[in-house]
Amino acid sequence: MFINFFYGIQLMKAIMMLLFVSMVLITACTSSSIDISLLNHCNINEDDLVAHSACVKEVAVNNKNAHYCDVLPIKSGDYWSNRYKLLCYEAAISAGDLNICKELSNTRSDDKPTKDYCYATIASETRNKDFCDEIKNNIKKSECISWLTTSQEDCTKISQMITRNSCYSNVALIKGDVTICSKIEQPEGLVVYNNEGIQVNPEHEKCVRKVAINLSDTSICEQLVDKKSCIDAINKKE
Repeated sequence: MFINFFYGIQLMKAIMMLLFVSMVLITACTSSSIDISLLNHCNINEDDLVAHSACVKEVAVNNKNAHYCDVLPIKSGDYWSNRYKLLCYEAAISAGDLNICKELSNTRSDDKPTKDYCYATIASETRNKDFCDEIKNNIKKSECISWLTTSQEDCTKISQMITRNSCYSNVALIKGDVTICSKIEQPEGLVVYNNEGIQVNPEHEKCVRKVAINLSDTSICEQLVDKKSCIDAINKKE
C-alpha cells in the first residue's frame, strides 16, 4: 500500500509539472506575438475594468493583433470582464487581424468570438468573398456570400430562398441590372396584397425600387405596382 501511495504522489507531481510547463509555453507563445511595452500606459488604469479594457483594445486595434486582448483577465461567471475581452477581440478582427481566425474555434465562448464570426467579419471588412469559404456553418456562409458576391452564379448555389433572394437583390443593385430582380421568388403559399388590393411580390418590388432609385431611372419604376412612390423618391434626389 505504501508503494502505491508513493507512486500516486509521484504521478500527481508529474501531472502538476506538465500543467505548469504547458502554461509557461502558452504564455511564452502569446507574449512573443506582442510587444508588452506598448501596454505599459494601460497599466495605470489596471484597477478600472472599463478604462483598462478600452486602452488594451486601442492597442490591439492599432496593431491589428487580437493577442493583445489576452492580457485582459477573465473571471468565471463575471459577465463584464468576459464581455470586454470579447469586444476587444472583435475590434481587433474588424481592424484587420487576418491571422487570428485560424486560432479560434467554433465552440461558443464568453470571452472570444467564433471562427465563423471571425471569417465573416474579415470577409466583410476586406470585401473579399474568398473568406466566406472558410465559414463552416452553411447558413452563415450563404449569408456572407450574398453580401459580397457580384455574381448571379454564386446566388444560384444558395439553398435558402430568403438568402438567395437577398443575394439576387444585392447583385442587381451592384450591377445596376434590374432584370436580375426577376429571379427573386416568393415563398410557396404566401400571398401578399398592397393597399389597393393588388397581389405583389414584395421582395421583387423592393429590388426593382432600389435599382431604379440608385440609377435615378424613373423608367424602371414603371415595372412596379407602386410606380408613384418610386418616381417621387427619385425626384427628391434631384
